[in-house]
Amino acid sequence: MGGACGVTRSSRTQIGSEPSSTQRAQGLRASGSPRLRYDLEISPDRLLGRVCAEGFRPQRFETLNRRCQFRFSAPMLEPDGEGCAQYEVQLRTSTRRFFGGIDDVLVGEHALALSQAALFLRPNRIPNNTEIRVRSRVSEGWRLVSPWPEENDELQAGPDGLRRLTTFGLVSETMPVRQLEVAGTALTWTRAGELAVPDDELERWLTQRIADVAAPVGDFPVERLVILLFPSGGGPSSGVRFGLVRRGGGASVVFFLSPRSPMSVLEDDWVITHELSHLLIPGMTRQDRWAAEGFATYMQEILRARAGRISEQEAWIHLVEGFERGEVRRRSETLAASSERFGNVSRIYWQGTAAFLEMDIALRRQGSSLLERVRENGWRVSARDQARSSESVFRALDGGEAGIITEIGARYASSRNFPFPRAMLEELGVQREPPRVRLTDEAPLAPIRISMTARD
Repeated sequence: MGGACGVTRSSRTQIGSEPSSTQRAQGLRASGSPRLRYDLEISPDRLLGRVCAEGFRPQRFETLNRRCQFRFSAPMLEPDGEGCAQYEVQLRTSTRRFFGGIDDVLVGEHALALSQAALFLRPNRIPNNTEIRVRSRVSEGWRLVSPWPEENDELQAGPDGLRRLTTFGLVSETMPVRQLEVAGTALTWTRAGELAVPDDELERWLTQRIADVAAPVGDFPVERLVILLFPSGGGPSSGVRFGLVRRGGGASVVFFLSPRSPMSVLEDDWVITHELSHLLIPGMTRQDRWAAEGFATYMQEILRARAGRISEQEAWIHLVEGFERGEVRRRSETLAASSERFGNVSRIYWQGTAAFLEMDIALRRQGSSLLERVRENGWRVSARDQARSSESVFRALDGGEAGIITEIGARYASSRNFPFPRAMLEELGVQREPPRVRLTDEAPLAPIRISMTARD
């Protein structure tokens, strides 16, 4: 393994060459924490793994995702006398959806995207202070790109590395794997196939968008970031078709984009800003999807306008059109309940966006702003992050005690409909005049609206 960002080029170990029980016990006494040790031998077709629990004895080792069980030689194993188990994973079986994490293996022309669900068996019980250590050997001609930090030739993570997913890349050496520092983060990016845009231009595009998101808060709040670009069909105008951000043990983003799209199309894209914006605040639980997606959707417009990628009017056109799509006039389930089951997606995204717009207005009335509160909290994605509730995030944005942000968040989470936020927009001087949006600077809160998208 080499490089600060965890790019594996070759192995230092063989499967079965784990330390003796005496050596493991000595290491455990030195660290004071239970450990899980993995030895992996990875090829594009299959993975051979060995897992050993140190300092605790699980009843069994099992797959992270039951829907991925068909890939494993045995989806559940009892530990042997040493507290270990060996397993095999078929990686190139017929693949299904990657987007929702059903299979957690995506096979590209020259790379595979793999979540922990395709790499590890985990104990049925993981102590909260468990340290995870991974050694690997990769087939000749391939590299493992990992968002987990590396030390002494081992990838490392806390217990959340097996509770929440991130994305690893198994990448052919015919593909570039580039590493650089940008806005305070160690970025590793690669692609899984041929794209219409040269690598230097892709790198400029990625680094500029990271800088756009980082500018209002200082550094980009991620220790290391892995970005995988996957060609996924579509015509020249398709651009980035989908993005998936994950942070289990380390931050990763997969972008699915048309291999035929020129840079002019990518320059107009909003998906990359949306996905990167997720990383400005802590990851949240399933029932708080509305808050996570609402924040990122609000930021995709505000941050692009602040960076000069779109105009102020374009940003408000996009927001107004989104509120129209998300409108729910009749009483329904609560927003939190809809988020739990990922029901009305448009409502989840756009009612969440309206919540953060209202929060930003409230803070700006107090002489602060949403981005200023994010900067003050100094959140950073690390190997030991855990999912948080939206209430805990709102309290942090309030300064530690429940305040106006917490009140707004609770009101939106329990709401059973989402009427178009006409009054709030009109106070800002945003007039809906289909098919256009008119901005007026005579409105009571027009100065606040103008400050939201003012260039940094």
